[in-house]
Amino acid sequence: MTEKEILQQQEVNEQKAFYLIAVGMFYHAYGNGAFALARATGYRVLRKHRKHGDILTCGFPANQLDMVLQRIREAGSEVEQTAEKTFLFRGLDGTPDENMISEQKPQTVTSPTKDVPQSEAPFSWLVDELLSFNLCRSITYGNHGFDFAVVPPSFPEQYRRVVL
Repeated sequence: MTEKEILQQQEVNEQKAFYLIAVGMFYHAYGNGAFALARATGYRVLRKHRKHGDILTCGFPANQLDMVLQRIREAGSEVEQTAEKTFLFRGLDGTPDENMISEQKPQTVTSPTKDVPQSEAPFSWLVDELLSFNLCRSITYGNHGFDFAVVPPSFPEQYRRVVL
């Protein structure tokens, strides 16, 4: 079932039963079901931005499924498995509450700054070397492959012998 289909099914049953669906290595509840799950477990409700509009979701890692199902039951809900990785739970409060919603923050990759404080200026060459070092092309030695690695030839000799 897609997110849209789940939300439609929950509308059909007048927001009295909610779906818990496996998505990859996580389980998610959507819409009012996200609020019900959050109230039972303490997990947060996220607003996620999609092409067709924003959706509200609450999720957890799949390895926590048994614990979460137990919490849902303890909160007074009936839980039934409707498919291999789909559960239906009912009897919980799924009333939307704006105070429970966290905004999904876009993931940004920050690049290291090249601005080096004056006190660290003598070692700026080291910062540049470390940031440009290609670990995938290094050669490792030792029992576990992590004892030490060959460093770039541009490193000064006094810094080449580093014990890890």
